[in-house]
Amino acid sequence: IVEPIDSKYKYSSSKAMVYMIYYLLDYIFGYLFILKYKAQNKIILFDRYYYDYMIQSTFENSPKLLKWIYKTMAPKPDLLIFLKAKPEMIYARKPELNIEEITKQQEKIQQVMIENFLYKKFIEVDSVSGIDQAYKHVENEIFKLKVNK
Repeated sequence: IVEPIDSKYKYSSSKAMVYMIYYLLDYIFGYLFILKYKAQNKIILFDRYYYDYMIQSTFENSPKLLKWIYKTMAPKPDLLIFLKAKPEMIYARKPELNIEEITKQQEKIQQVMIENFLYKKFIEVDSVSGIDQAYKHVENEIFKLKVNK
């Protein structure tokens, strides 16, 4: 049984700050290892990145200055892929958040990523039509990115 995460729970600003500083250092120092693979023109995939702190309700009390530091200091991916689906479908796949929180996070993702242009390239992939279609779309975008480098 999966217990849903309470979307009303928010970390205190000090707890959020400790988490964010720890992970910022992790992203910056971890990037030193990634540079070796980027130099070899290899593809590196992550399923999450620091932008999670911009959209998750638990981090709403994070100091704005720290979010700005993340935005300016954390290494940026070459391509950000947002796998989008209907909130009800996401909930059916993984009932970790309630539908209201899923909707809220999707709206925040679009606001933070699209309006602020935090990344070199951002694509939204409709995952409603199934994994095979989503995979092909992502594969094509990665191929285009590699060809254009």
